[in-house]
Amino acid sequence: MSARLLIFCVGILSVGYLRFLPSLVWLLPLMLPPLLCVWRRSRRWLSLPACLCAGVAWGVLNGHLLVQSQLPSERSGEDFLVRGVVVGLPDTDSRRTRFTLKLESVEPVNGIPLVRMPERALISWYRGEIPKSGERWQMRVRLNTPRGFVNPGGFDYQGWLLRQGIHASGYVRADEANRMLAPAGTGVDVWRQQLRQWILSRAEPPHQDLLLA
Repeated sequence: MSARLLIFCVGILSVGYLRFLPSLVWLLPLMLPPLLCVWRRSRRWLSLPACLCAGVAWGVLNGHLLVQSQLPSERSGEDFLVRGVVVGLPDTDSRRTRFTLKLESVEPVNGIPLVRMPERALISWYRGEIPKSGERWQMRVRLNTPRGFVNPGGFDYQGWLLRQGIHASGYVRADEANRMLAPAGTGVDVWRQQLRQWILSRAEPPHQDLLLA
């Protein structure tokens, strides 16, 4: 059972590293070995290939569900008034703060409602506020559909965003509506950020990166 589960997981993970997401049409041939294995239980030699095919089929199906959760490409580049909770650890440097926002509402500035709302967005705030994990914010952002680089053999940025559960990316626009709605409560991410700040305030620069890791 453990070998079959491992092969199933390998099938799922392999889909995330393909150069393109296979069409849903491939689900039909991929499911034939698992169905044949169930029908002919005595064919033990077919169990591992069947588990691999089932894992790939599961990965393809969930890949399409993730793509459907993205910001529609025809709405890319528009401004939205969003509300959500900061999750994970924000990344801050001298130019900007980048953080993941778990979206609660997405209101288009132009008044045309979205057919489907992305669940998470990777937001950059240039020379602005520094949101903390667990805080609830309202802000005007320009959202874009996640895109990958076209360089052959280069880093698959779109695939990485999908694997992180990110359905849109964008940056904060200057607006009077930008404000914190609620401070951080409790949770794992809040404790992680508090520990991170404690390390940064006490550790020497040569050792900070190692301790943070």
